[in-house]
Amino acid sequence: MANSCDKSPLLSDIAVVFLFLGLLLAPIFDYAFGGIFSYADEFAAILLATWALLSGKKNLTGVHERHAVVCLTLICVLGLIGNVAHGYQNSFLAIAVDLFTCVKIFVSYLSARIVLSGREGCLRAFQFIGKVFLAAALIGLVFHTAGIVQMGSGRVMFGIPCYQFVFSHPTNLVAYCVGFIALMFVDSRPNRFWILTACILLLASQRAKAIAFAFVVIFFLFYGMAKRDDRKPSKLIFLFLGFGAALLAMDQIQMYFFDAASARALLMQDGLNIALRLFPLGSGFATFATYMSGVYYSPLYFEYGLNTVWGLWPTNPCFVSDSFWPAVIAQFGFLGMIALVVLLVELFKSISHDAKRGNVRFAAYGMIPLYLLILSTADASFFNFYGPFYALVIASIVNKERVRQAC
Repeated sequence: MANSCDKSPLLSDIAVVFLFLGLLLAPIFDYAFGGIFSYADEFAAILLATWALLSGKKNLTGVHERHAVVCLTLICVLGLIGNVAHGYQNSFLAIAVDLFTCVKIFVSYLSARIVLSGREGCLRAFQFIGKVFLAAALIGLVFHTAGIVQMGSGRVMFGIPCYQFVFSHPTNLVAYCVGFIALMFVDSRPNRFWILTACILLLASQRAKAIAFAFVVIFFLFYGMAKRDDRKPSKLIFLFLGFGAALLAMDQIQMYFFDAASARALLMQDGLNIALRLFPLGSGFATFATYMSGVYYSPLYFEYGLNTVWGLWPTNPCFVSDSFWPAVIAQFGFLGMIALVVLLVELFKSISHDAKRGNVRFAAYGMIPLYLLILSTADASFFNFYGPFYALVIASIVNKERVRQAC
């Protein structure tokens, strides 16, 4: 058995780094080669779970992790009971895929926390990959803005073309920038150059959520400089950040939640109606506001007249999974929503506990959870493809001091 204090690269460390790199490149290859890498995140989640189970590191599972597993199990049970009780989805494949989609980020983190324990070399490798990625994206932005190479969605704001780099959508670029921003906050002195580079890319995406998040990142950058420590921000700080982010994204908030004709607003409204009608259970997996509920078109969309809404048509349900909370409350009911909130709280307590033991600043371990919460207002944030990628990032951050302490 290798010494836990041995700094030499191990085969398992290299395997983790290749998995991380694969998760970064998968959506790029998927876009370039027509969808053949679309299940890379599911494969990564299964690999991490299997690796964690075979590792034998049971001592790394504490009270918060056990509570999280109980909540996750309860969500799965409630969803399956909803499927059996109400019969809105008859495809076993759709139910199975949707169930895995809903749990993969949580399974990935609980597994990655075990797999990456003591692997500080992986953290350094992740940071290096992040710098290469951000440098390439910045060069691409220069070429894109100069009109040499077109790397945008065609949208233009204030005369500046929207930027998505080599991805199929600007949201993908934003998702990875968020992960690398967290990694650049880890060291005793945050790497301000790369953090600001990532913020430029966030702004260049022209996504309201990205602009709001760039505000959060820049705030923590200056907050840490002013206090020389941001390991325990005041609760008032989060009120200020919430107000500022909401103000920057107000046009999107109005469109998503106050436009009675928008798909997202209708999904939220009818998601609540479904939860009330089927109280205390929900409609079950693959029945509402998830990708599989659009592929295997759910009868609930016809029942509530959503099949006539643009973006929710049976032939083109492109907006069906562009939300998070409607899917939670409709598919799992009020009991399931409570279980999911408790799950999120317990996982954050687990992350915070590990981070405090390693003396990690909040801006490093809190960035991704904050972004996912912001994103959950208008995207299937916790169900999305970058869940396993974020799991590896957070696990590497909060485990960064374990091997040093053991030595």
